Amino acid sequence: MRGFGYNRLGTRDEQGNVIGGRALAVVSVEAEQWFTKAWGMALFYDVGNAMHSFGEPLAMGAGPGLRWRSPVGVMRVDLGVPLTGGQRLMQLHLSIGPGL
Repeated sequence: MRGFGYNRLGTRDEQGNVIGGRALAVVSVEAEQWFTKAWGMALFYDVGNAMHSFGEPLAMGAGPGLRWRSPVGVMRVDLGVPLTGGQRLMQLHLSIGPGL
């Protein structure tokens, strides 16, 4: 989930530590606009969480991204902002290759 740090989402124990969950739900909506054959931009909105049951609250994040069609696949640089959880610090997310 873009906008959240690694292992920051999931069910928490009594001390507030993330312990993950038995179920995972993630939905992403992304709009890309290519300006040249190699360069483009994107806007995204992600919703999801790792939880013990599907009744638990979902986290949301959104932000902009830069795209480059490199010789090894599309490189994505995204700046995600959490929309839930009270924290508004941007998180940098990097990925290379086809979107799965």
